[in-house]
Amino acid sequence: MRHHAALLLLQAVAATDIGLRGVNPADVARFRPAGSSDSFVCFDRSATISFASVNDDFCDCADGSDEPGTSACENSRFYCVNQGHVGQFLPSSRVNDGVCDPECCDGSDEYASGAKCVNTCAAAAAAFKKQRDEAEALLREGGRRKKQLIERARSQGAGRKDEIDMLDLKITALEARLDYYNEAKAKAAEYEKRAKAASGKSGRCSERLAELHEIRQSLRSAASSLQGKYNALASAIRDIDLPAEGPVDAGQVRAAHAVLDSNSLTLDESRNFYADDYSDAPDEEDDGVVAKKDPCNEDDAPFVACVFYSLYDVGAYFVHGAMAPFYWDGWGKLARMFHEWNDPEALLQNPQKAQELAAKVEGELSVARDRLKDLKELDSKDMGPAREWETLFKKCFQFQDPEYKYEMCLFDSIKQTPKSGFGDVSLGSFSRWGNRAGSNLAADTKYASMMFENGQGCWNGPARSVEVVFQCGLDTKILTVSEPNKCEYRIEAMSPAVCPTPAEEPAKGSAASEL
Repeated sequence: MRHHAALLLLQAVAATDIGLRGVNPADVARFRPAGSSDSFVCFDRSATISFASVNDDFCDCADGSDEPGTSACENSRFYCVNQGHVGQFLPSSRVNDGVCDPECCDGSDEYASGAKCVNTCAAAAAAFKKQRDEAEALLREGGRRKKQLIERARSQGAGRKDEIDMLDLKITALEARLDYYNEAKAKAAEYEKRAKAASGKSGRCSERLAELHEIRQSLRSAASSLQGKYNALASAIRDIDLPAEGPVDAGQVRAAHAVLDSNSLTLDESRNFYADDYSDAPDEEDDGVVAKKDPCNEDDAPFVACVFYSLYDVGAYFVHGAMAPFYWDGWGKLARMFHEWNDPEALLQNPQKAQELAAKVEGELSVARDRLKDLKELDSKDMGPAREWETLFKKCFQFQDPEYKYEMCLFDSIKQTPKSGFGDVSLGSFSRWGNRAGSNLAADTKYASMMFENGQGCWNGPARSVEVVFQCGLDTKILTVSEPNKCEYRIEAMSPAVCPTPAEEPAKGSAASEL
């Protein structure tokens, strides 16, 4: 690079020495007489003229090659040496026009106009160097990210077959479950239909239930009456003063029988009636005489017996409270609820639940099928030479301009939405790699552009289509959207997928590195 620049500088000096302004250093030899010849041959060989006619402000050659340093020829070019910076061409029509053109930072194009152009080549060289360094850094980082895309695609591809096999098995199982739930839903609907048809008979059941309710109320009233008689009987028996020892007074026994007769209830009848319904009924001895079981209420019972009885009673209540959760009636109802929830027979009687389960399985099945379709489609698509585009498959990117919002989903479709948000317009579906001109391109060009075609038709025009052209960038995004021709759109975008990989990175100083 350094030797090449030195050679160009020497050639430029040589061109100045012979008084030939605007000559490209690479063409100096053409403007130098060879031997005794004093003839200049036009570059297009349209004429041969004397060297004295070169740069004489008169156009002799059809291609304007004889007037590189004047504005005589419309198609001629003036070369600015721009020492310390990069030389550039300028249309000869702008030579000596009194304007200091930025292409000629050395001001050499205004040698006879009187314009005082300041040499800005040092500042331009510094700005150019900064721009070049930034471009090279972009290419390096973009290449690193492209390498990551390639490695990620390679990793995904290794596990894709296993995921496809697993999805096939999952879909088969979900389809079987869906068939079962759909069948259960149909049977449950039939069951519900029969139940509704039989609901007309429920009136007679309600009448019978009301009758049973009245009977229950009558029984409760009778039980209350019997309770009163029982209480009177128990009180009369407690009032009998039976001696602790010795024979029983026959008069007292007759008094007890009188009480029993007045209440029309015998001790056996009382015991049988209340045995199951009243836990607080007094205990009885086998001989039919009520015995006082609580020693604390017996005058002749020892005090120690009263204490032990009380402790036992308190312990019994404590144990009863601690064991209460185990005897809770609600456990049975809770168990029945879970049983019915998972019981196929219960499911066959609940169309709503069967519908909910079927809908849930349908959702899972739809997701699995879409994923399987994407995997198989991805496996068969051309994702670039190293499959660098694979991780961007069906990824969507948006762009907003003053009138429309655009959404581009790579390898899928592009749509346009008005700013109002209503009425999406399809601009096309992915059809091929390459630009609008054709797909027979070199690999480095082919995979830098995509075509989306067969979009919504225009009024009196063709179907909409989009040409997407990518440039190297650190992220994938849309830069601009335009419509060069009616219904033919062009999207300029960037992505690391088109950056050169480290092996492809151009050498510093090459044309590509001076972007």
